[in-house]
Amino acid sequence: MKGCIVAGAIVLLVAVLVAVNAVYVTRVTEELDAMWRALPSSPDPVATPVAIQRMEEYLHRHETRLSLSISFTALDSVKDRMLRLKSYAQTGNGKEYAATLASLGSGIRDLNRHERFRSHNIF
Repeated sequence: MKGCIVAGAIVLLVAVLVAVNAVYVTRVTEELDAMWRALPSSPDPVATPVAIQRMEEYLHRHETRLSLSISFTALDSVKDRMLRLKSYAQTGNGKEYAATLASLGSGIRDLNRHERFRSHNIF
Protein backbone atom coordinates (compact mmCIF):
# COMPACT_ATOMS: atom_id res chain seq x y z
CA MET A 1 0.00 0.00 0.00
CA LYS A 2 2.83 2.39 0.86
CA GLY A 3 4.36 1.73 -2.55
CA CYS A 4 1.13 2.75 -4.24
CA ILE A 5 0.98 5.99 -2.28
CA VAL A 6 4.62 6.79 -3.09
CA ALA A 7 4.05 6.04 -6.77
CA GLY A 8 0.95 8.26 -6.78
CA ALA A 9 2.89 11.07 -5.12
CA ILE A 10 5.67 10.77 -7.70
CA VAL A 11 3.17 10.86 -10.58
CA LEU A 12 1.51 13.93 -9.04
CA LEU A 13 4.89 15.63 -8.59
CA VAL A 14 5.85 14.95 -12.21
CA ALA A 15 2.50 16.30 -13.41
CA VAL A 16 3.00 19.50 -11.40
CA LEU A 17 6.54 19.93 -12.74
CA VAL A 18 5.32 19.46 -16.32
CA ALA A 19 2.61 22.09 -15.79
CA VAL A 20 5.07 24.55 -14.21
CA ASN A 21 7.48 24.03 -17.10
CA ALA A 22 4.72 24.61 -19.67
CA VAL A 23 3.76 27.88 -17.97
CA TYR A 24 7.44 28.95 -17.88
CA VAL A 25 7.99 28.19 -21.56
CA THR A 26 4.80 29.99 -22.52
CA ARG A 27 5.81 33.06 -20.51
CA VAL A 28 9.29 33.21 -22.06
CA THR A 29 8.05 32.69 -25.62
CA GLU A 30 5.30 35.28 -25.17
CA GLU A 31 7.93 37.82 -24.07
CA LEU A 32 10.12 36.93 -27.05
CA ASP A 33 7.09 37.26 -29.32
CA ALA A 34 6.33 40.71 -27.87
CA MET A 35 9.94 41.78 -28.50
CA TRP A 36 9.71 40.40 -32.05
CA ARG A 37 6.47 42.29 -32.71
CA ALA A 38 8.14 45.51 -31.53
CA LEU A 39 10.84 45.22 -34.21
CA PRO A 40 10.33 47.58 -37.16
CA SER A 41 9.32 46.17 -40.55
CA SER A 42 12.21 48.02 -42.20
CA PRO A 43 15.60 48.05 -40.48
CA ASP A 44 17.13 51.04 -38.74
CA PRO A 45 20.92 50.41 -38.82
CA VAL A 46 21.35 51.83 -35.30
CA ALA A 47 18.21 51.09 -33.23
CA THR A 48 17.19 47.72 -34.69
CA PRO A 49 20.44 45.84 -33.83
CA VAL A 50 20.14 47.10 -30.24
CA ALA A 51 16.58 45.73 -29.98
CA ILE A 52 17.68 42.41 -31.45
CA GLN A 53 20.59 42.29 -28.99
CA ARG A 54 18.09 42.62 -26.12
CA MET A 55 16.17 39.67 -27.54
CA GLU A 56 19.36 37.63 -27.77
CA GLU A 57 20.27 38.46 -24.18
CA TYR A 58 16.78 37.57 -22.95
CA LEU A 59 16.90 34.21 -24.74
CA HIS A 60 20.40 33.55 -23.43
CA ARG A 61 19.26 34.16 -19.83
CA HIS A 62 16.50 31.56 -20.20
CA GLU A 63 18.21 29.15 -22.59
CA THR A 64 19.40 26.66 -19.97
CA ARG A 65 15.93 26.11 -18.53
CA LEU A 66 14.31 26.09 -21.97
CA SER A 67 16.73 23.45 -23.20
CA LEU A 68 15.36 21.02 -20.60
CA SER A 69 12.19 20.63 -22.64
CA ILE A 70 12.88 22.20 -26.04
CA SER A 71 15.35 20.71 -28.48
CA PHE A 72 18.70 22.38 -29.03
CA THR A 73 17.93 22.40 -32.74
CA ALA A 74 14.86 24.60 -32.26
CA LEU A 75 16.71 26.96 -29.91
CA ASP A 76 19.73 27.16 -32.20
CA SER A 77 17.47 27.90 -35.16
CA VAL A 78 15.94 30.89 -33.35
CA LYS A 79 19.36 32.14 -32.26
CA ASP A 80 20.65 31.81 -35.84
CA ARG A 81 17.69 33.78 -37.17
CA MET A 82 18.32 36.53 -34.61
CA LEU A 83 21.96 36.71 -35.65
CA ARG A 84 21.08 36.93 -39.35
CA LEU A 85 18.39 39.50 -38.64
CA LYS A 86 20.87 41.69 -36.75
CA SER A 87 23.36 41.39 -39.61
CA TYR A 88 20.75 42.39 -42.20
CA ALA A 89 19.67 45.32 -40.03
CA GLN A 90 23.24 46.57 -39.68
CA THR A 91 23.91 46.35 -43.41
CA GLY A 92 20.51 47.80 -44.37
CA ASN A 93 19.52 44.79 -46.48
CA GLY A 94 15.76 45.37 -46.32
CA LYS A 95 14.66 42.42 -48.44
CA GLU A 96 16.58 39.80 -46.47
CA TYR A 97 15.68 41.57 -43.21
CA ALA A 98 11.94 41.29 -43.96
CA ALA A 99 12.20 37.61 -44.87
CA THR A 100 14.25 36.77 -41.79
CA LEU A 101 11.96 38.83 -39.57
CA ALA A 102 8.99 36.70 -40.66
CA SER A 103 11.04 33.53 -40.22
CA LEU A 104 12.06 34.57 -36.69
CA GLY A 105 8.42 35.01 -35.67
CA SER A 106 7.66 31.53 -36.94
CA GLY A 107 10.61 30.11 -35.02
CA ILE A 108 9.52 31.75 -31.77
CA ARG A 109 6.00 30.36 -32.15
CA ASP A 110 7.50 26.92 -32.82
CA LEU A 111 9.31 27.03 -29.46
CA ASN A 112 5.99 27.40 -27.70
CA ARG A 113 4.23 24.91 -29.97
CA HIS A 114 6.72 22.17 -29.12
CA GLU A 115 5.99 22.53 -25.43
CA ARG A 116 2.19 22.59 -25.56
CA PHE A 117 0.38 19.48 -24.45
CA ARG A 118 -0.88 17.63 -27.50
CA SER A 119 -1.19 13.94 -28.16
CA HIS A 120 1.26 14.04 -31.09
CA ASN A 121 3.90 15.54 -28.76
CA ILE A 122 3.63 12.45 -26.58
CA PHE A 123 3.39 9.71 -29.19
